[in-house]
Parts: sequence; C-alpha cells; structure tokens
Amino acid sequence: AELFDHRQTGLNDKRRLRSIWFGEGYRVKARAFTIADKTRKDPKTVKRREDAMEALQQKGYCPVCAESLLQFVGDRLRREE
Repeated sequence: AELFDHRQTGLNDKRRLRSIWFGEGYRVKARAFTIADKTRKDPKTVKRREDAMEALQQKGYCPVCAESLLQFVGDRLRREE
C-alpha cells in the first residue's frame, strides 16, 4: 500500500489517486487483503495464502512468524475499510 499510494514516481496527484482507488494500487491491496483473510476458504485463495506463507518462509520467516505477519496485514487492512 505504501509503495503504490505514496512512493510511486512520475504520477501527478490525479493519476496517483486514480491508481489508489481504481487501478494497480487498489488491485494490490485487494489481493493482499484476500490472501490475509483467513475466513476465505475458496481453493484459489487458499493456494495464494499457502504460496505467500512459502514465500515468507523462503525469505527467512519461521512458520509462526509468517502466520503472524499475514494476520497483522489482514487486521490492518480490515481497519482501513
């Protein structure tokens, strides 16, 4: 969210806002929220969540810390809704 909402270069305010609300920024945040939401049980989301857990573990996170990170992200995104 930080990258797409505040750190993109080369976008004027109007284009940046459009990206946040409707464009790539929105899609990235929506996908992150879906992956972090443990209540979603459809096979595609479960697979994405497993892939995210695996990627975090490859980056050095233990399974408990990776799960905690996804939970934290989900909680933060829910607060912003």
